[in-house]
Amino acid sequence: MNITQIAKELKVEKLLCKNMPKYSAHNNLIVNPQSLPVIEEINELNGRNSSHSFSIVSNEEDSLKEIKSKNFDIIAYDFLSLETYLEFNTIIMVPPIEQQVQYLMKAILLASTQVEHACFISSVISTEALASNNGTLKMLDKHNPEIDYYENLYDDGKTYAVISLVIDSKKTEMLDILQTSYNPRYGKSDKLETGLSTLIADKEVQNRMKEIRYLVSAYHQHVHVIKNFYKAKHVREAFESKIKSKIKEVTSRNTFYYHTPVSYSYESNINNEIMILRKNYWEQILQTQEFKNQLTSHGSSLMNEKIAAARKLEVTEENIILLLTALMNNGHEIILESCLEWFEKITNYHMNSGSKNIHYYNGWKTNKAHKINKKVIIPSYAFGRFYYLNSFKKTESFEDLNYSTKDYINDLLKMFKLLDPKVPTEFTMIEYNHFENDFMRFKLFAKGTMHIWFKDLELLEKLNFVCGQHYGWIPTSEDIKNKPEAQEFMNEHFSILGDTTALNQ
Repeated sequence: MNITQIAKELKVEKLLCKNMPKYSAHNNLIVNPQSLPVIEEINELNGRNSSHSFSIVSNEEDSLKEIKSKNFDIIAYDFLSLETYLEFNTIIMVPPIEQQVQYLMKAILLASTQVEHACFISSVISTEALASNNGTLKMLDKHNPEIDYYENLYDDGKTYAVISLVIDSKKTEMLDILQTSYNPRYGKSDKLETGLSTLIADKEVQNRMKEIRYLVSAYHQHVHVIKNFYKAKHVREAFESKIKSKIKEVTSRNTFYYHTPVSYSYESNINNEIMILRKNYWEQILQTQEFKNQLTSHGSSLMNEKIAAARKLEVTEENIILLLTALMNNGHEIILESCLEWFEKITNYHMNSGSKNIHYYNGWKTNKAHKINKKVIIPSYAFGRFYYLNSFKKTESFEDLNYSTKDYINDLLKMFKLLDPKVPTEFTMIEYNHFENDFMRFKLFAKGTMHIWFKDLELLEKLNFVCGQHYGWIPTSEDIKNKPEAQEFMNEHFSILGDTTALNQ
């Protein structure tokens, strides 16, 4: 037991309010024969402009007169018999010595029945009373109280404790709800593991499975809570309608009017809420950051579209397996779409959409659009309207480039990393506004253009091959196998790739 020697000038009200949370608005219950000093201390701590209300429980004649003169509300004379539906943010007490334990238990009981507010309780209690009641100590331990011990608090030579604790019944009830968890049917773990292994590293699969199963359980509990909310809303509306009719019947007067302060939007309904909730849980379940970090901005948007479509499905382990399987099967599609999007970004100002040529090798007379060359010049409009900020600024570090330029380069690298994960992403400076790594170098010019030189020509040709085949500009795999002119074209223009069979898988 740590005992603090209390200084004579330190008042009890200061000790009681020492750990009190500071809020701009508070409903305070003061159970204290010296209520006014406590009120003064609360106002001092929180500022006199704060919105505090004070309810007093006291049976001391002398203090009652002064309390009434200050227009504070006296809601009871005996705390132990107090019954109230009001909720309080604080209960501060100096109980009678012979009833200190009972007062503390009563305060905890009142706070535990609140549904909207957490409640800070602070009370003086003698160490003798505390030690003589093991039940009190056990109850206090559940709420992690702060207990400070003081000598010379009063002139009776005893040691007293000032106990402060916070009871949040909302938090406690939510813990109880989550502990009584939905128990989904398992048994699909092999398929779930397989689906996850396509998106994240093997070492993370088991942790991710645990997270997913928790999220499935939490979703079903969340829906249960929403349904109970709507059920309670309808019960309340029905009751208030009934009681209004009954009062009119009993009193022959139609004067009872009660307007609930709780408003419900006409657009708010249980199905809308569940759809929004479902989408949020699907995002948590499918949002594997490691996988999304590998995608270009276009690939990431495709992934988001698939997640958005998932809200039509209930959150179950079976549906998670279906979606993971779909993502696994569509992985090639996402990579292809990302490559095509970047190919068009770089070549769109050279392409002729009206061209009737189908294959470059059998009639197309220009190579401006069927492939990206090892050097490309990117005009300023490709970076958005903020590119000009770098046009005349000498920059020593890649990280110092404006975000439009960095995003462009980083997104380009992400696309190439889909074809080869070993593509580096760090750059060193050659000179101002001129950077390189083992894969590429680029230079920014004052006129607002960027020149890019690709060093890994084999990887560049992989991109050209994948995109060219998609657009029908170069021979199909079947043509390459069976037509001599297609083979000649590949030997002339894509010899660096060798066998291209694997690129079509």
